[in-house]
Amino acid sequence: MEVSRRNLFKGMTVSALMMSAPAFAQLEVPQKWDAEYDIVIVGGGAAGLSATAVAADEKLSAVLFEKQSFLGGSSVLNGGMFTVAGTKEQEKQGIKDSQDLFYKDMMRAGKNKNNADVVKAFVQTANEQ
Repeated sequence: MEVSRRNLFKGMTVSALMMSAPAFAQLEVPQKWDAEYDIVIVGGGAAGLSATAVAADEKLSAVLFEKQSFLGGSSVLNGGMFTVAGTKEQEKQGIKDSQDLFYKDMMRAGKNKNNADVVKAFVQTANEQ
């Protein structure tokens, strides 16, 4: 999918609508699973909902699994904000922060089950505009 204002707006709209809708949970684990899909999406956060929108655009059958009772993941929990470290604004306010501290915080928040390489890449590129 081409990155454009139109597609970004469309993705944001789909995500907002999905985040405002209740998730329908299957409370019992099925004894047998024989469904087939083109794509299985794990996590109903911003990335999972974006993947769902792309799957729909591409006419793929998809199933999304979310562990919470609501959609939106950490994007909803944090109010749609994201974190960066070592900014000029922090420096002006005397806040001591660094990519190393950010990395450690991210790993601790993920109980060190995060993919360390992905966290490093995120931390290193979070301040890029």
